[in-house]
Amino acid sequence: MKQKSIQASTREQTRWRSRTRLTGAEDTLGFFLWQVTHAWQRAVDAALGQYDMTHLQFVLLAALAKHRESQEEVTQVQLARFCAFEVTLVSQVLRKLETKGLIQRSPALSDPRAKRLELTDKGEALLVQLMPLLEQTHDAFFAPLGDAYAPFAQGLMSLWNTQKAAEP
Repeated sequence: MKQKSIQASTREQTRWRSRTRLTGAEDTLGFFLWQVTHAWQRAVDAALGQYDMTHLQFVLLAALAKHRESQEEVTQVQLARFCAFEVTLVSQVLRKLETKGLIQRSPALSDPRAKRLELTDKGEALLVQLMPLLEQTHDAFFAPLGDAYAPFAQGLMSLWNTQKAAEP
C-alpha cells in the first residue's frame, strides 16, 4: 500500500515539474523576497519591542506624521491608501495606537462619518526617539548589499510603481 502511494506521489511530482522551469522554491525570486521581507520585519520588530511597538504600528505612526506634512486633515481611509493597507487592518492598529495615547481619532471635518487622525505630543516624542533606532536597524540590515544597495532599491521601487499603476 505504501509503495503505491510513493509511486503516485513520484508521478505527480514528475507531472508538476514538467510544467515549470523552476526546480524548487529556491529558484524563485518571490521566495527570496518573501524570506527577506520577513527577516526585515523580524529585525524591525526586535528593535521596536523595547518600546512596546510593532513594525506595523511604527509604519502607521510615521506615515501619519509624513502625510500630515502635506495635508490639513488625514483620515483613516487616506492613511490606509497611502500605506497600501486594508482599511480594517489600519483601523484595528490605530485603535491600539489611540489606546497607547500616541494618536487621537475624531470625526473628520470634511465628512463626520470618517475618522480624522492626529498625532499626539506623546506620539511625536516617540517618533523622535524611534527614528534613529530604525535608521540603525535599516543600515545594519541592508549593509551586506554594499554598492548594490542603490540598484536594489531602484528595482524594488520600479516593481512597486508598476504594481500601483496596475491597480484599479
